Amino acid sequence: MFSVCAERRRALTCLAVVLLLAACGGGAPETPERQVRARIEQGRQLAEQRDSGGLAELLSEDFRGPRGMSRHDVRALLLRLFFRYRHPHYLVRIKRIEPLPDGRFSVQLLVAMSATPVNLDQLSDLRARLLAIDLVFRREDDDWRIERAAWRNAAVTDFLT
Repeated sequence: MFSVCAERRRALTCLAVVLLLAACGGGAPETPERQVRARIEQGRQLAEQRDSGGLAELLSEDFRGPRGMSRHDVRALLLRLFFRYRHPHYLVRIKRIEPLPDGRFSVQLLVAMSATPVNLDQLSDLRARLLAIDLVFRREDDDWRIERAAWRNAAVTDFLT
């Protein structure tokens, strides 16, 4: 059984990784989908820079994560996470990105977080934390922000399909 703190750290790790990662297609973001992809890439860069404040800005003011986690809770967890992991590296794969009827976007990311740089070929040989992250983005003024997030552990095989 995990303590609440350990579970929150795991959740934050997942969220940080999720928020922060993903490859975006080149070029200027113009379509809503490309804007969301660019926002994910921005998150990945902020995570690698260990910028908890910048990452928290990617979250909606009324963000809700697992067990009612708020935007403030995420920022506090990120601070602890970045204190523990000085040089995190992320491999992110966008497994699914689709528009919802109300204009929001549903995104599923696969994220590998490691203390050393990682690529898909090395994934099974490394001690990396593997996560599947589900996000919902919504447009707020001129930005796409994360409204909801959930995550679970992933397997190497999830990255290969």
